[in-house]
Amino acid sequence: MTEDREKHFLDAARRVLDQAERDLDGATRARLRAARARALNEGRRPWTRPGAWWLPLGGFAAAAVVVLAVALWFAAPSGAPPGIEDLELLTALDNQELYDEPEFYRWLAGTADAS
Repeated sequence: MTEDREKHFLDAARRVLDQAERDLDGATRARLRAARARALNEGRRPWTRPGAWWLPLGGFAAAAVVVLAVALWFAAPSGAPPGIEDLELLTALDNQELYDEPEFYRWLAGTADAS
């Protein structure tokens, strides 16, 4: 809309609404005034959110999760997993003598189990 048409539309709407207000009976006007007063008084009251006490509880739970995660992170073993030294021994290329006499090592393992 152009500015002139918009101004004309707003003026016409204002006239119609003002006329409708004048046509209201006294009881309806009184009820509307009372509703307006109640709405204005509601706006002056301090607003409280229902369930606002959950916020500190949620913060405490989040902090507990962070503390638990940090504790588990630092409690994790930092060394090499057990058996990694054996794996390095078996995969080393300079340890070819292990493959020269496998029967000896089987016999050695059997005597260790027997004793």
